[in-house]
Amino acid sequence: MIVAALGAAALGLWQQEYHLIIDGAVLILIFAISGALETFAMERTERNIQKLMAITPDTARLIVDNQETEIPVNQLKMGDFILVKPGELIPTDSIIIEGISTINQAPITGESIPVDKTVGDEVFAGTLNGNGVLRLQVNKSPESSLIQRVIRLVEQAKTETPPSQRFVEKFEKIYAKVIVISGILLAILPPFLLNWSWETTIYRALIFLVVASPCALMAAIMPTLLSGIANGARQEFYLKMVLN
Repeated sequence: MIVAALGAAALGLWQQEYHLIIDGAVLILIFAISGALETFAMERTERNIQKLMAITPDTARLIVDNQETEIPVNQLKMGDFILVKPGELIPTDSIIIEGISTINQAPITGESIPVDKTVGDEVFAGTLNGNGVLRLQVNKSPESSLIQRVIRLVEQAKTETPPSQRFVEKFEKIYAKVIVISGILLAILPPFLLNWSWETTIYRALIFLVVASPCALMAAIMPTLLSGIANGARQEFYLKMVLN
């Protein structure tokens, strides 16, 4: 991209065609904006993960022999009984075994109206209990809750390279060399073989460099993947709610 921009500027200076200089500047601007947008998307993902983690309580009220003990959420096990008082967050995915209340599921589903929940209904980690006292039985380990699965998926997507990106990176060095050599040949041979002018030849060679560059493909892979994971997690939750 830098070679193409410098080439466009050089052509404009030689021929006093300043629109070519502007073309080079716009080219750099476009790719700078794409890089900034990619950074913004990654930072937004970081903020979303932090928000998800913030709505999950760190402790839970464990009930053993009618005695209430406050323990870290990550120490809960399937089958444990926990108590959630009015105005508190649900610590992990559970089943209501005693009590009636309304649950604000907006942090998870975006629903604006709290949902009535009663004995036998499932509640999810990070949702807000309304005005009732609930006795819950943990039906999933804390690390298997919906909200934790979403967090892990997004973090995994950030740290692991997707197959499409690995495929591009595998051939990137060879591909880049082929493109550069081809660009040089296209900038040298046509005046001798096709009687093109040098200006036309170099201009078309620069166009070839821009079009053949894999930069846009590389920049588009990760934001697209993260968006797909977020959307898939949302659809999974909605489907689960419908089936229930």
